[in-house]
Amino acid sequence: MSNPELTIDDVEDKRKPRVGEPGNPGKARGLVNKTTREMREIAMKIVSDNHENIARWLLEVAEGKPSQVIVPQPELGIPGGIIPGVDPDPAKAIDLLVKIAEFAAPKATRTPVAGDPDSPALLPVVNLTIGGKKVDV
Repeated sequence: MSNPELTIDDVEDKRKPRVGEPGNPGKARGLVNKTTREMREIAMKIVSDNHENIARWLLEVAEGKPSQVIVPQPELGIPGGIIPGVDPDPAKAIDLLVKIAEFAAPKATRTPVAGDPDSPALLPVVNLTIGGKKVDV
């Protein structure tokens, strides 16, 4: 019992729309997911709103921070003591900066570049000075 009025064109028209076609709630290839985009925007706002604090924190990691002596203030309920310092660690500061950059911006993909061996491509070098020490990145 087949329907003589049904053609192959009618069957193909009944298929689900593919990604990127009208009627498909999915996203087209290459577009960023809405949640991913929103999270990236939030991360960039957090970094942007705290750029002065982040710069200070990175500087403290790079240059270190001396120990602090807390003078007791019994009338305020503050006991005395020592807050230990942090040793200078410029490499850790750079590592933290890279992690912040990856958090706030999309990670770049590595693409091999083929070129003329007689005329190699020049890559930029970034010079950073952290805690009085010059670091090439």
